[in-house]
Amino acid sequence: MFFKNCLNLMGIAFLVAVIFLRSAFAGEFIEKNWKHKPIPQSQSKQWEATNQSEKEWRVFKVNNQLFFDKNKRKKNSKERVTQINVNDGVLYGVDAGEWGGKLYWQSNSGQEKYDIATGNFKQFIKDNDDVYILEGLAHLSSSTGKIWRISAKDKWTAEEYLDLEDAPYAAVVDNSGNAYVVTSQKLLKISLKNKVVSTLYSDMFWWGMYSNSIEMMNDATLVIGMRGGIVKVSLKKNEIVWLTK
Repeated sequence: MFFKNCLNLMGIAFLVAVIFLRSAFAGEFIEKNWKHKPIPQSQSKQWEATNQSEKEWRVFKVNNQLFFDKNKRKKNSKERVTQINVNDGVLYGVDAGEWGGKLYWQSNSGQEKYDIATGNFKQFIKDNDDVYILEGLAHLSSSTGKIWRISAKDKWTAEEYLDLEDAPYAAVVDNSGNAYVVTSQKLLKISLKNKVVSTLYSDMFWWGMYSNSIEMMNDATLVIGMRGGIVKVSLKKNEIVWLTK
């Protein structure tokens, strides 16, 4: 009986440990559960440690609720793929860094496909019925980026829609059709319909943190997932907070 009780206690302890670890590295985003740290200054020891971090924090929404998770950095990964379902199949965007990438369409059956454009395609953006995609590359001392607009008649086509002058990484669209785009060194607010670009922040420390996601906590607050931590941006207060675990 004693041995059986010990096994039961060990099982409970193991379950508690699993739940604890899971809650630490994935779950609902609650700011008070994160550590508020000084913003890393570019090229400082803190910045270099963050740049080399194995933790890739991501933010995302499910049923309008904000969550986070952590992915281990894949050092040898050469390709990232994003996709969006359309009425006649799936559009895929491929980003292989300095090796290039492409935008292509594939039928639902997988039997048909064709290339649409070449470039480093990162994330689809949808504003009502309009479909866009972020494209660009930051490599060595250069950083270029664009938003492409995608449309279909007989076949899917894409055209360069906006020049961002910096490599984009992620975007989120608010209820008014404004896209908030985090780039290599900037945070932009873009009226997609009017093609008006406003720079909210520039020359930001996150140029070496490789942002991977951005979401809205509310109408006045953004959160950005990246290597080493999460950035909270209060638009009305003009305030940036660096959060880590």
